[in-house]
Amino acid sequence: MQAPEKVTEPKRATSSPYSIQTFQPGQEDGQIIDAGFYRSNIRYEVIRVTNEAEKKQQLAQLLKETEGTGIIYASTIRNVEAVTDYLKGLGFDVARYHGKLGKREREENQQRFINGELKAMAAINIFGPSIDKPDISFVVHYNMPGSLDAYYQETSCAGRDGKPARCTLLYQPEDRRIQSYLLGGRHPDADEVLNVCNALERLGADKAAIRLSALQQATDAVAKTKTRVILSLLKEAGLVKEGRGAQFQLLKTGLQMSDLAELGVSHEDRTETDQEKLERMIAYAQSALCRWKLILGYFGAEIEWQNCSHCDNCLHPVQQQMRPPKDPDRLRFTGLPSIADKRAKEKSIEKGDSVTLPKYGTGEVQAIEGDKLVINFPDYGIKKIKCDWLLQ
Repeated sequence: MQAPEKVTEPKRATSSPYSIQTFQPGQEDGQIIDAGFYRSNIRYEVIRVTNEAEKKQQLAQLLKETEGTGIIYASTIRNVEAVTDYLKGLGFDVARYHGKLGKREREENQQRFINGELKAMAAINIFGPSIDKPDISFVVHYNMPGSLDAYYQETSCAGRDGKPARCTLLYQPEDRRIQSYLLGGRHPDADEVLNVCNALERLGADKAAIRLSALQQATDAVAKTKTRVILSLLKEAGLVKEGRGAQFQLLKTGLQMSDLAELGVSHEDRTETDQEKLERMIAYAQSALCRWKLILGYFGAEIEWQNCSHCDNCLHPVQQQMRPPKDPDRLRFTGLPSIADKRAKEKSIEKGDSVTLPKYGTGEVQAIEGDKLVINFPDYGIKKIKCDWLLQ
């Protein structure tokens, strides 16, 4: 099957139900450009893992078998540090990039990455999309991002030189909790908004603009990141004006909860939208459909084909993924039992037994219907599968 040739770009004004920004070298941050959604040199894939140890093993395997330089995205600074330490311990030349590093170290690490001196950069999402390096050959998401908007944007830096590039999501269902936590920290409640408004008035921001740092110190009951979010909401509502150097002026004093009602509606709408985006991201990670078709469909592109022919689901449909691999060592590396071990312990499968499939993980046998088993997989529901394809 040849790769599809025709993709019609979205007709609506925005690229998706929300928005997407694609960065290219030489463009200002935040500038939306038409780079074309479908890129035939990008291979998308999802590797499902069950725990952190298996995730790290899969990450090391990816770096080992993929040539060139790439980026490893993690959702938290803690995970960036853990990934960096783990890979360095295995002998990989990896550096880190996040906001808590000193400016000098960030710049040095970035330059080493651009010069091709590193195997990979472990980073949070402030790094990558606008980096001037066209030959990035792989992007790995160690943690699932909160939306397909973010995922597509963060993988957009791969393969800009037109050569094949690999974009891999290491999907661990527990990563949903990380994103839910981050969503909770992103959206302030009404009391926090009023807290910031009162602090602005106490500091005299209605008479002269004050710096963000001063406001954050005056609102120690509100997280610093939330304070910045609240100021953005107030700015959109016309209650605050932002000047140069992150200075803010209060345009209306004596604000009460009733004055913030409209802001609350906007906040609730954004919370629901972000939750919807997260659900779409999870659906992408769990789907057996063509990865490119899912991404293009999300952004509203009109697609005249069913398969891209080069993502993981197109190259290895579900039926093929359920067959034992030719190389038993592949399973040993990921912590799963090898085929040889299974043959040695082979026994008849009974109701209540646990069985494992690479695509679905581990499930429990609910019933036996001839040569098929009815299995309940926690994240995928009930599936009927022939016994010959199972690893018990």
